[in-house]
Amino acid sequence: MSAEDLGAIRWPLDPALSPDGQSLAYVVSRVDLRGDRLSYQLHMRDLGTGEEKVDSGSRVRRPLWSRDGNSLAYLEETPRGWQVAVHGRGTILTDMGGGVAAFDWSPTDEQIVALHARGDPACPTSAGPPDRTTGALVVDAVGGEVWPLRAVPGPVRAARWSPSGEEIGLVVGDAVGDSLWLAPVGEGAPRRLIKWEGPINSFDWSPDGRLLAVAGRPEGVAPWLNHELWVVGADGSRPPRQLAPGLDRSIGLVVRGDDERGVIPVGVRWTGSGTQVLAAYADGGGSLLAAFGLDGALRPLAGGDRSILDFSAPRATDRMVISWSDAENPGELSLLSGGVETMVTDLNAGWLSTVELAPTTAIAPPTEGTTRLEGWLTSPIGATEPFPLVVQVHGGPHYPVGWRFSFDAQRLAGLGIALLRSNPRGSQGYGTEHASAIAGDWGGGDFEDILAITEAALQAARIDPDRVGIIGESYGGFMVNWALGQTGRFRAGVAENGISDLNAMGRGPKGAAFWHLELGGGPDQRPDLYSRRSPLTHADSIDTPLLLIHAEEDTTCPIEQSEKMHEAMTALGKEVAMFRVPGEEHLINVFGRPSKRRIRTEILDSFLVGHLGVVP
Repeated sequence: MSAEDLGAIRWPLDPALSPDGQSLAYVVSRVDLRGDRLSYQLHMRDLGTGEEKVDSGSRVRRPLWSRDGNSLAYLEETPRGWQVAVHGRGTILTDMGGGVAAFDWSPTDEQIVALHARGDPACPTSAGPPDRTTGALVVDAVGGEVWPLRAVPGPVRAARWSPSGEEIGLVVGDAVGDSLWLAPVGEGAPRRLIKWEGPINSFDWSPDGRLLAVAGRPEGVAPWLNHELWVVGADGSRPPRQLAPGLDRSIGLVVRGDDERGVIPVGVRWTGSGTQVLAAYADGGGSLLAAFGLDGALRPLAGGDRSILDFSAPRATDRMVISWSDAENPGELSLLSGGVETMVTDLNAGWLSTVELAPTTAIAPPTEGTTRLEGWLTSPIGATEPFPLVVQVHGGPHYPVGWRFSFDAQRLAGLGIALLRSNPRGSQGYGTEHASAIAGDWGGGDFEDILAITEAALQAARIDPDRVGIIGESYGGFMVNWALGQTGRFRAGVAENGISDLNAMGRGPKGAAFWHLELGGGPDQRPDLYSRRSPLTHADSIDTPLLLIHAEEDTTCPIEQSEKMHEAMTALGKEVAMFRVPGEEHLINVFGRPSKRRIRTEILDSFLVGHLGVVP
């Protein structure tokens, strides 16, 4: 596969099923090679006739039907940032010097509440959580008049209009967590309903407006903690109650992959009966959609060896639409109705008919106790000789990978190189114990798991044990740098936007709190750990060729992390190379410009082929 193949893939985003379940709006994303950007195109389909209309105008995101189903609003890219637009009526400018991050219709469909974003346009494809917003606006959906909500108590992360139309629910963030506020549309002061020590990733009103479902981390900001699902009374008279407290999975967090689906948590949604809340979550290497009953019942609705990545479920019908991907399909949309699932898109059929996909199989080495270790091996097609293997370590470090299409895996398999992905200790999808196991132990049990899954793959397939490489991005880049200083198992390594000096990260102006949590204290509290577990400390032990790839605009893992490793290895006479990616941020592999992604891929592939060889 090549960059042209990446440009041929289509990803369905933002499904929006109309209130009567008859019309579907969604966005198709693709890598626009000619325009050198991601393309977002609005599609509207009549599920009864199958007729489909495509809006080929501006880039569009997050379509949302009005409550009566007669209007469709969405975010449209304009010279003044992303703005709310209503199909057939044009753009509504919020006129506050920036763009809109999210919005919601009022029950009367006469107004819209919009979240304004600070700084450079509020691109809905931002890699970070929806915390760039600063205020909430009310917009006249017909005349375009705009006014701010009164007395909003802080930066707003989410907003949903109540069924009565009298209040708007707001997620408001501060330095110590998120709160859920109810703000009156008219006169009066907002009132705080709940205050959490961690983030609220989504919420939804019950149909009668008496309850709200809230998903997030109530007990703290530690990134390995589960996002839980709670129900709280809108009048504040009843204490919050957790739904399915024994689940031990993280609500809204799904399996990650090549595209942006799952980068931001999937929201929760009440059913029309008001007795169940719908939510998606990762379970092992797959992610599923389930109904959480107020009676304590938990009922899976869609899953299997694939990843459910988003859904739309209007309340007036039992129909819902899911967005999914598996190892052999980048993604499609399916309709769930009466317990029957039917595909409603076939976006990638044309491209898939032109390529032969390499097979992906599950790898599960034996483990002790309750530990569960899984991997996914994509092997070259028809190889008659033992082939090389690349072990890919995911980022996060807590998000999971698994049963989802991997362009990296298929591209390398086409070069004759197998790719192994896995969920070592620290990954979500296996419970809190597994996700928290690397707290204060980066490079410990997680490294042992990567070695174990590698050896299991060597036993399961015709792999040449002398031609094994390792690659990874972000935390995965840390693990590449760390692994090469600890073992001679690997013949080549590629660290992308990686980490080499934990001391610098722990003292940095951005994200220091994250490192203090992950490593059990700051550099001054745990100086030995920060030094001992820094890959830079062990650069003199690296005898494996290393390629460093780093985005120059990366603020999550600054480029100095790779510069330090490159400088140290060069001074030691080690084999090292570095490729700087100008004008790009942390998630190059998801949001980067196609031209930069193409060069990055060519350099990575050339390095791996040169050091591991290919099957003749």
